[in-house]
Amino acid sequence: MKKRFFIALTAASLIVFAGCNNAGKQRDKAAAKIAAFENAHDPMGIDYARNPASADTLIGLYTDFADTYPDDSLAPLCLQKGANVACLTGSFDKAIELAGRVIDGYSGFEAMDDCMLTQAKAYELSEQPEEAKAAYQRFIDTYPNHPLTEDLKRTITLLDMGAVTPEEQLAAILAEKEQ
Repeated sequence: MKKRFFIALTAASLIVFAGCNNAGKQRDKAAAKIAAFENAHDPMGIDYARNPASADTLIGLYTDFADTYPDDSLAPLCLQKGANVACLTGSFDKAIELAGRVIDGYSGFEAMDDCMLTQAKAYELSEQPEEAKAAYQRFIDTYPNHPLTEDLKRTITLLDMGAVTPEEQLAAILAEKEQ
């Protein structure tokens, strides 16, 4: 009886171990696929603006990884990178969503400041000034000593003045300097 129990326990352990090992291999394969795509395309992200299909593929790889392995340490990094690529290519709603997933779900993420800035900038570029001001203010409240804090306060002032687009902001800055 003990021998059968031991055999059954050993078999169950091997099955669980094999399943865990397979999941680890799948995770590594997904991470390697992302790295290979990043390296085969433009690692700096400049070409994604000219090649939106590449950007969409990469964003898909990032979100698939984060959806499949939400507790993995790479998940928030994938979402952050996806948000940056989306913002770069003008997919502002996607950038807002992906950055928001990091902000809401990964409080200890080391590059939270980048996510918060990406989301705020995406709101600004999509001409949602109230949301942009709130996002910038949240950043300022969270990172009061960040090197960009003073610039972001000025950005909020420009948004309050109705200068929503970058062109309107530049005109407002130039008009202020002439006075």
